[in-house]
Amino acid sequence: MLKEGIYEQLITTALKDKIDALSTEKFFIAQAEIDKEEAAQILSEYMISLIQLALRELKKDDLKRQVLFCNEIIQFIDEKINLEASDSLIYHEGQILTAVLSKIGKTDKQLVDDLNRKIPQTGLSVSNLFTESNSDISIDTEIERDILSADKIYWIVSFIRWSGLRIFERALKEFTSREGAELRIITTSYMGATEARALDFLSKLPNTHIKISYQTKIERLHAKAYIFERNTNFNTAFIGSSNLSKSALTKGLEWNLRVTSQENPHIIEKAKATFDHYWNSIDFEDLAIGGITKFKEAIQQEKQRDNVVSLTDYFKINPFPFQKEVLEKLKVERELYNNYRNLVVAATGTGKTIISAFDYQRFYLAQKGKANLLFIAHRKEILEQAIASFRAVLGAGFNDFGQLWVGNHTPQDGDLKHLFVSIQTFNSQKELFQERFSKDYYDFIIIDEAHHSQAETYRIIFELFDPNILLGLTATPERMDGRSLLPDFNNKIAAEIRLADALTLKLLSPFQYFCISDEKSVNLKNVRWEAGRYNTTDLTAVLSTKQRAALILDAVEHYLTDPFESKTLGFCSSKAHAQFMSDAFNAAGYRAISLVSGNGNDTERATIRQRLIKGEVNFVFVVDIFNEGVDIPEIDTVLFLRPTESLTVFLQQLGRGLRISEGKECLTVLDFVSQAHVNYNFADKFRALAGRSRFNIQKEIENNFPHLPPGCNIRMEKQAKEYILENIKNAVFNLRRLRREVTNFKHHTHQELTLANFLLYHHLDIRTVYSTTTWSELKRDAGILNYEKGEYHFQIEKGLKRVVQIDSPSYLHFIASLIERDFVFTDTDVIENQFALMLYYDIWQKGVGEYGFTTIAEGLRVIENYPVLKDELREIVSYLRSQLDHTTKSVTLTYPLALELHARYSRDEILCAFGKTTPERAFPSQEGVINIPALNTELLLVTLNKADKDFSPSTQYEDYAINEKIFHWQSQNKTAPESPVGLSYIRHRENMKQLLLFVREEKKDTYGFTSPYYFLGPVDYVSHKGSKPMSINWELHEPMPAFLWKGAAKMAVG
Repeated sequence: MLKEGIYEQLITTALKDKIDALSTEKFFIAQAEIDKEEAAQILSEYMISLIQLALRELKKDDLKRQVLFCNEIIQFIDEKINLEASDSLIYHEGQILTAVLSKIGKTDKQLVDDLNRKIPQTGLSVSNLFTESNSDISIDTEIERDILSADKIYWIVSFIRWSGLRIFERALKEFTSREGAELRIITTSYMGATEARALDFLSKLPNTHIKISYQTKIERLHAKAYIFERNTNFNTAFIGSSNLSKSALTKGLEWNLRVTSQENPHIIEKAKATFDHYWNSIDFEDLAIGGITKFKEAIQQEKQRDNVVSLTDYFKINPFPFQKEVLEKLKVERELYNNYRNLVVAATGTGKTIISAFDYQRFYLAQKGKANLLFIAHRKEILEQAIASFRAVLGAGFNDFGQLWVGNHTPQDGDLKHLFVSIQTFNSQKELFQERFSKDYYDFIIIDEAHHSQAETYRIIFELFDPNILLGLTATPERMDGRSLLPDFNNKIAAEIRLADALTLKLLSPFQYFCISDEKSVNLKNVRWEAGRYNTTDLTAVLSTKQRAALILDAVEHYLTDPFESKTLGFCSSKAHAQFMSDAFNAAGYRAISLVSGNGNDTERATIRQRLIKGEVNFVFVVDIFNEGVDIPEIDTVLFLRPTESLTVFLQQLGRGLRISEGKECLTVLDFVSQAHVNYNFADKFRALAGRSRFNIQKEIENNFPHLPPGCNIRMEKQAKEYILENIKNAVFNLRRLRREVTNFKHHTHQELTLANFLLYHHLDIRTVYSTTTWSELKRDAGILNYEKGEYHFQIEKGLKRVVQIDSPSYLHFIASLIERDFVFTDTDVIENQFALMLYYDIWQKGVGEYGFTTIAEGLRVIENYPVLKDELREIVSYLRSQLDHTTKSVTLTYPLALELHARYSRDEILCAFGKTTPERAFPSQEGVINIPALNTELLLVTLNKADKDFSPSTQYEDYAINEKIFHWQSQNKTAPESPVGLSYIRHRENMKQLLLFVREEKKDTYGFTSPYYFLGPVDYVSHKGSKPMSINWELHEPMPAFLWKGAAKMAVG
């Protein structure tokens, strides 16, 4: 039966039967005659579909059969209409002409190579939509090929930025240097977005002409089209949303339709005709008339809107303890490790800006006031709050500190020594900064919301300036585009306090998070997914229904104590969605309003914020205004009315309601969950809320999140939980998905396929790969790497899986140097011998005699015979060294020891370092206490969570940290204080006995690996209680590092 709706379908005999079967009493049937002018197009499109269907059937045979079938049709046409179609018969070999090129001055090979870099990958016949999806090729590489293969080029774009143009610099130079080439470009000075440098470059190219629209108050050019004409009439054009900028062409969520004259001649023709109309219009002036000087003056006049907004962010002048901890870590980074590019990760609401103000104050005082400051953010509100924060922290006499440059706020003082500037202003004025200031003009640069630092607009900061200190601030270091911000900050996070930690420390309001089933009104499984997110238009259509609005209203009434007294933010997919929700809530009797970027001015938005605070409005539906920077502590409810694809955005939106406010019991979160697209990621956001990496997120969800920060709850309705669990199970990087991602990596990312690139792009722990396979094996499965497996291949592969857990800088350095020395080491060096024995057992696990080796050196040199595995070991070690996230220390004992304090080691490695395991024999002990009489040393190996399940009341408090210096330990069951062993503990100092503590959190990690032990170093007896077993308090010589505190300090909060 035909579905209700509108059609434009040619009526066939089968369709006519279906139409006749419909009841005319129940259905109105609309039909129309085919316009004779359109008949050829309509009928030929139908015939194409039939012929394609037939050819698909024939492809089961061979190509010649398909060619024969087509020729039979051509002959039939020739017989019926006498079009002399015999000349149109397809050559029986079934080939396509791809080029006719002059051979003058070039060899055939040169011409073939030239073609390979010029012919567009999507061809010249079939149109294509570029959405920056994972399956697309990059639009910039395709445009480059169109440039190189065109004879004439016509571009019309709203703005041109050097970041986008420089991608095509060489291609444009090559094209315009050709005889007969022509490049015409139309653009505008609107918003000052087009950069003078870009136009200056273009204006100097030969065979190039540029026209500008200066009448931006009247004529706001928004068209974006790139037309490529060829003498062969195989013309192409990109028509879509991308301006000529790096962000639009390579990173934006842009749609661009590439059309061809073979498939869509009418579109190409109309595009060129419209271009010609603009080109000949008086509204567009030749750039040559006024030159770059006139253009620069024009963009200076393009000012952003500037409206006053009062500050709503209140703060204390003295830093909180956790802020002091961050400041201390920054001091350590700079003074001890000579790292002056620092990234601070602090959850929203914990005062990142205040931390930066105190950090700058310290530097300012140390430099005796000679400290030029540049503070960069992307919103006016953030800058206003920041300048107020700095004035308050610096104290009396600094009421006028700093200058604001954003929108119409321009500095009065020309030296700009203490400047708070928006990134947009900075980019529009980058020539000014470049010309007036040296690279070291600013001593201290702060980038707020530093997860934007990889955006092209922020890269100019790093190019123009080289400060004494660069401080990045962000709530979430994770980026969804796979590009890490860490390289800008010496590949490390200097200090952090994440959401779960801030909640645990009660720095933020606790939350009650409810996942509500939305299965009846919404199914997002088939909503278009483009460039890492849902298509906004489609998503808005699905979400903006009366049925869903009713569900949301019911949930609000059910979960909120009093909706009429609430202060609620609802995050929507679009302006239309926000307005729809506002209308729905107003219709239900609530006081609601919508507020989105571009909707109204800053004063209007500030008024809405004040109305929300005062209770004049209870529900504000937004898209992105409240994502970053502007805090309203009174917000007590957050509605997630759309799936948020970005973890960064999700945490920032949640953070809008997490500020502590008097009278606010907790934040209520209502998240409406339906079936999601296969690419949507539920796991990351719930993992961020839980904050405990050692717990499997799937189990956390199944068990209703038993390990959340104190006072926090997550509850999921049955259907919502099923949707979420199904999504997480499908998103797991199992072996099949790993193989698929490795196979497609270069195509999807345009990066070199290396272990590091793969892990960083997909945000994977290295154990994800090595829990199921190895890197070489993955590449072999993908057909990227070929090798034969020798006698010891499998054993060395197993050894690589043990190496991935190493985090000791000195051990990793030894392995790296050993690889470069072709596995030859100095057997007279005690430390090298210990490292060599550790590595031998990491790889081989058994004594040398088991494999017929005479020495460990011989065993290690065997790896040299397996170059693929040697290279893989090199990649592993290189990656591990790049990911070290905490410092280690050497330990002073009565004998040399290769182990470092606060590094982790497997039991086998520990036994090798202390000589219990020898080249001939592995020591078989699995005990938690290992006595080494030859060194007068005893090793205490502690597993904090002894049970296999997550929580065991019977064993939970046997071993734990009392504070960072005192560790409570329970002896073996047979040990009494008066026994020789008990006395040896009590009197170990007088007996000059070393007691060394090693600690791990659990037996196996979430990846299935046996957990290594962290070396906490020497301990001294303090006191004991009980007998058989004894409960002993040990004092550590070195304080326990903060990263181990949470796991070890079971009875602590925070």
